[in-house]
Amino acid sequence: MTEEEKTNKPMTEEVKTDKPVKARGKYIIAALGVLLLVAFILGGSYIYWQLSKITYTDLDQSNEALGINPEATPAIEETQQPPLNIALFGVDQEVDIDSGRSDVIMIMSIDKKNRAIKLCSVMRDTYVNIPGYGMDKLNHAYAYGGPQLAISTLNSNFDLDIKDYAAVSFSSMAKVIDIVGGVDIEVYESEVPHIRGVESAGLQHLNGEQAVDYMRIRYVGHGDYQRTERQRTVLAQIISNELKVANPDTLPDLVSALLPYVSTSFSKADIVRIGLEVLAAQITTVKRERLPLDSTCEGRLINGIYYLVADLPANKAALHKYIYENVDMPH
Repeated sequence: MTEEEKTNKPMTEEVKTDKPVKARGKYIIAALGVLLLVAFILGGSYIYWQLSKITYTDLDQSNEALGINPEATPAIEETQQPPLNIALFGVDQEVDIDSGRSDVIMIMSIDKKNRAIKLCSVMRDTYVNIPGYGMDKLNHAYAYGGPQLAISTLNSNFDLDIKDYAAVSFSSMAKVIDIVGGVDIEVYESEVPHIRGVESAGLQHLNGEQAVDYMRIRYVGHGDYQRTERQRTVLAQIISNELKVANPDTLPDLVSALLPYVSTSFSKADIVRIGLEVLAAQITTVKRERLPLDSTCEGRLINGIYYLVADLPANKAALHKYIYENVDMPH
């Protein structure tokens, strides 16, 4: 595959598994700071001790504070298993994870009805309305008001119903990748100078530090478009590495390494409950998507600053179709 072909791949990707994602799903979630949703399998007092390493943050759960418009999201009865939408953020800080700009912004939907976990990257330069601050880059919302404002910004611009989040420091990503044995990545000549210790193009086995370098590459290829694709490529590698992922000997190490770098609005009880539901759902598919859609946005300088200006109604419709599939949306 050429670099151009790599860039022009369809945005929606799907990873099928030959058995429920009891382990693979955990590690895609783990890599993004949501291992906490399924880590309960370690059991009893041990997992509660591990969960105590997480930073817990209370959010104002009112619709107004969360930016939720109930009339703009589908009313799905609990018996119909509505998807659970969660905001995921990747930040550079090792401490005070709930501040600073978020380099990675994703929406994760746990769709028990369709037995799928759906991930959607939202590009950080997307030009959106940040409540109380006006039009700005999406990733600035986290810097201005932490996860509360970042969630409100996602909900109000895309008519979502996100109520909770998990944030993870990039410092943990290298540790996670090392624990699962590294990742095999097709590295292009233009990417080589940006990855420490890599001297030639081609298929390379990257350790955690190198994989993080790879995910952070921005000014190569198609900028942030390809940067988010690199992030999804690494996560897909973690999913597909079944032998290492399924190894019970690595799970305690992974949990112990990751959780100190995680902040979340979920309580310990929430984590256990949702983890049980994920396993009971027998999820077999992990899907990946990226917004804005290529055909609906353009880079533009506004007052000398680069923004990705998108047709938000078109992207909102595409995101709703991706998350809710055949559910009728409010008009």
